[in-house]
Amino acid sequence: MKTRFLLLCIVLLSFLTLNAFASVDVRSIFITTNEGLANNSVRYLFQDSKGFVWMGTLDGLSRYDGHSFVTFRPGIGDEISLADHHVKVITEDRNGFLWIFTSPEIFSCYDLKRDCFVDYTGCGEYKQEYKRKLETSTGDIWLWHNEKKRL
Repeated sequence: MKTRFLLLCIVLLSFLTLNAFASVDVRSIFITTNEGLANNSVRYLFQDSKGFVWMGTLDGLSRYDGHSFVTFRPGIGDEISLADHHVKVITEDRNGFLWIFTSPEIFSCYDLKRDCFVDYTGCGEYKQEYKRKLETSTGDIWLWHNEKKRL
């Protein structure tokens, strides 16, 4: 009888303890272009290894540090920058590069260590269209596209 009572007390005490630690204060805020977001239509969210939140929108890429935004849009001329305004997908590879896939099937590569966009091809072909990206087990990145057959 004492064993059952003791077991019941332990179970009740554990439930009370779990409830005490289970309470979470959740607050929500609205972040819009008034706070610095590139566009109110966010299409993709990604948190990088440094803790920044990246938001792919219909009018550029926004990086949020919890307090303020930095917005990236396509540059003018030969400047290496975001390829297009319409960001579809954002991923990070194991080497600290963000891969941003944009609407016309062009990847942009952002170096988190140097805090800038880079020419990932090394030969100025970073505006080539690609359909897919694959990261191998060794960390190599492979990009490819489907060539359309002409009849």
